[in-house]
Amino acid sequence: MAEAYLKSLELDGVTIRSSGTLAASTQTEEQLIDPLARNILEREGILDYASPHWNQLTRQRLEQHKGITILFGSLCVREAVEIGVIPPGERTWDITDVSEYENNLGHNLEEADRLAHADLVYKQIVSKIDKLVGEQ
Repeated sequence: MAEAYLKSLELDGVTIRSSGTLAASTQTEEQLIDPLARNILEREGILDYASPHWNQLTRQRLEQHKGITILFGSLCVREAVEIGVIPPGERTWDITDVSEYENNLGHNLEEADRLAHADLVYKQIVSKIDKLVGEQ
């Protein structure tokens, strides 16, 4: 959602890339975007800005990147540490996605609660991106 929102701002001279900590283990050909995220991106009119596929967070992707790197939540930070790279310009945003939130709770949420948490995540993303863009 962050990638799609930031791309939708159409900022001159800015390249946006996104990687996930679980992308390689969760991607299927039928489900290239998480259904909750897809619903929100469609509602917000920015689905066309979403990447057509997921990219796994890797050392190579982090080392190739120049600029600002945003790590979302403890799972992403842990993954970056495990692969041995915390890039220069790294910022950590305390945003816990639905799956990490459910993992922390120890159980799955009802669908309405999943959607409510995904909406909260989207609002947090928009707020933090707007602040970041304003700082540049």
